[in-house]
Amino acid sequence: INGNRTHVSGVVSMQHGSAIYIQDATGGLQVNARNLQVKPGDVVSAVGYATPGIWGPTLTEAQVRKTGAGAAPRPEPITAEQAMSGKFEHRLVQIEARVLSQSAGSKQHQLVLHSGGHTFEAEVLQRAPLSLAEGSVVKLTGLCKVQSVLSAATLVPTAFRILVPDASHVEVVHAAPMWNARNATLLFGTTACITLLVLAWVWALRRRVTMQTHEIVE
Repeated sequence: INGNRTHVSGVVSMQHGSAIYIQDATGGLQVNARNLQVKPGDVVSAVGYATPGIWGPTLTEAQVRKTGAGAAPRPEPITAEQAMSGKFEHRLVQIEARVLSQSAGSKQHQLVLHSGGHTFEAEVLQRAPLSLAEGSVVKLTGLCKVQSVLSAATLVPTAFRILVPDASHVEVVHAAPMWNARNATLLFGTTACITLLVLAWVWALRRRVTMQTHEIVE
């Protein structure tokens, strides 16, 4: 019940800062608790305040206690369309997508991907660089988070993102093609520069020959 002290239990799927994500057969839940380190597979019991969320409550100011340990939850293979439904909010999922672009942050790497007609983002929570080429098809394993807006008293999903623990949860399914648009542009630019240099050298050589011919005639 929202606003009241609520007791929940489940298996840890991931932790990101003070946010601990747990799940069971019914779904996933975000539990906010400070000064506690857990790992995937830990069984925990939590008591806290249930605050309303778009796709379900979040347990805040929680007191969390480890009650056991086991295997980490198995990720659910989903499509981008299923992710947009909101049914997999705070659940560990697996999704295939093509890498459109990537950028490095101070604590994580940001990926922009495309799958099934949807463009979405993924945060890989590590500082070390990723060995990924744009155009690669990858399989991501991570936590699904959905963004929505309220339109005419109806929740409308607008985007989703995937929180990926580290690079070991990013599997390359198909490597990027050797000749993609970026490589072709780089090659064209390099070829154009070389061509201009050659033309400039030929022009300078002809000018020098012409000057020497005039000197000989004189």
